[in-house]
Amino acid sequence: MGSSVPLWVVLLVGLASPVASFGTAWITVFLANNRDLRRLDHEKDRQQAELEERRRADLRDQRREAYRTLARTTKNVDPTQPDDMTDVGEAISEVELLTESPAVLEAATTLLGATAQARKVARKRYTAGHQHPEKDDFVRTYIRRAGEKRDAFVEAARIELGLPPSPKPLQQVRASARELLLAQQDEENDQES
Repeated sequence: MGSSVPLWVVLLVGLASPVASFGTAWITVFLANNRDLRRLDHEKDRQQAELEERRRADLRDQRREAYRTLARTTKNVDPTQPDDMTDVGEAISEVELLTESPAVLEAATTLLGATAQARKVARKRYTAGHQHPEKDDFVRTYIRRAGEKRDAFVEAARIELGLPPSPKPLQQVRASARELLLAQQDEENDQES
């Protein structure tokens, strides 16, 4: 008597195991490749985010330096120096290149005008033989106005840099310090006379 199991069933059973093994291996490789692709995409996104963060940090540092330079070059008015605005012009150019804030740009432009006016008036009155600019109320008005514009620029820059605005007492201290400095210069000039 022969076997009652048809040949195709024997072949099917014999091939099922290798086919199942091959299918399992293919699914495993496919899932591993997908996992690796997702991991690589995530890694790429993370690297791009880090690069963007570094770029923003570098830009912020460059802005801070440009704003610091403009604030420093406009801090004092020296009537003994020529009406050269090169230092302020260079600082303004840096601010124009780096700022993204219309408020900072407007404050910087206003500061440029006030500083130029204060320097020009101080130099003109000084060379004409008037009182020393620190004693000259007319000149002091221009210097005070330039100081106020400088304070407005500093506040706008602080906001763009993500720093909190200066506390009002600090602004008052700056104004008082400016007045104190002018008063000390008055006393020194009186002593020289």
